[in-house]
Amino acid sequence: MSTEITRAQSTAISTKSQADLDNDIFQAAGRLEELAETIKDENRKELVLQLAQLTRPGIAGVEGQQRVTIPWVLVRQPSSSSPSIPEDVKIGELYSTDGRIGDRLVILPILSHVIRRKWGVEKIECQSVDGQVGTQHGSCGACPYGRYVEGQRTECSKGTAIYGVTEDLTALYRIDFIKSSAKAGQNILRLARPPALWARSFSITTEKKAAQNKNYYELKTSLTGDRTPSDVMQVCDALHGFYKALYEKSKLSLTGRQLPVVQSSNVIDAQVVTDSDGVVDFGADESI
Repeated sequence: MSTEITRAQSTAISTKSQADLDNDIFQAAGRLEELAETIKDENRKELVLQLAQLTRPGIAGVEGQQRVTIPWVLVRQPSSSSPSIPEDVKIGELYSTDGRIGDRLVILPILSHVIRRKWGVEKIECQSVDGQVGTQHGSCGACPYGRYVEGQRTECSKGTAIYGVTEDLTALYRIDFIKSSAKAGQNILRLARPPALWARSFSITTEKKAAQNKNYYELKTSLTGDRTPSDVMQVCDALHGFYKALYEKSKLSLTGRQLPVVQSSNVIDAQVVTDSDGVVDFGADESI
């Protein structure tokens, strides 16, 4: 049952025009503000209003393009050397472009989708946000790099991207569970229960591993045992529509699938914040 609900609420993306998707993103903030007015707890009310601001597109770039950014959760590996990593992040800890997270993150998962990624020498060579079409090598089903051959390492890795909100409603994040961390993402989907993916909160930690004479850290996930309060469930429901629209827009930009072009001053550039050069720093984990 949980698998069916996960698929229905996480990966079934309807086809909408660009204008419709932009409208969904704009409406998310308004819906969150409306929900905030129904919450009696003043502290939680303020947190929901802050979330509304996080979903509201800001103006960026010389052309005044409106942009929504979602920080990407990363792990500091022993081999990590990016200058964008906050100085106070220790090896094995979680961090994002917003700063250090620490050794544990508790999150309410809201939307998930399949991802595939093939690395070149230093950067991503090809990636897919739906496991169907890659940015460089086309159809994933026909691509030799993702084909399983017994006894050989598959060059293109398959995993799960999960968008969520922290249990305390203070931050929005995206986490990619891929390569050695792929099972941790599947664990969230396996343990999800009705009525929604966000009905339970999950703890995300790291665990030290060793392979090919290298130490690295992989992601681990587990249920916290806490059930999501009814008012927070409504907040997550609003965030699901927001994430769903962002995902479809990012799918368009990465795969080149074009929706009807709509002339509008409210076109939003949906992106996920990664490293300073747009490369996700997985360190040793990506070489295993």
